[in-house]
Amino acid sequence: MDLLASTFAKRPSLFAVAALLLSIAAAVGISRVRFSESPRGLFKSGDAAFSELERMYEDFGSDDGDCLVLIETPDVLSPAACALVVELDEVLAEVDGVVEVTSLADLTSTEGVIPRPL
Repeated sequence: MDLLASTFAKRPSLFAVAALLLSIAAAVGISRVRFSESPRGLFKSGDAAFSELERMYEDFGSDDGDCLVLIETPDVLSPAACALVVELDEVLAEVDGVVEVTSLADLTSTEGVIPRPL
């Protein structure tokens, strides 16, 4: 530690040059940082697992645009909670860019002869 203090006292320009070089290196590094619009591109590899994942996306489509909404309640199937789920579906379906809303309200009960919404 004494060596650094004595060097700084004798040659402060040396530390100024070092700080300048480190700042230039940081500026060059930050200019090379890129963000991928496709999360799959970050993990792209040539192994069998990734090839299988790519085949699954070709068959079923990508999940890159999916958004999940978690509803926490002690009784999600109560009439009041079901009414709120239906209301949430309607509000979310009206948001610009939303293509499809799938929720608990889409589930049907098979009790009886004719399936009916939960």
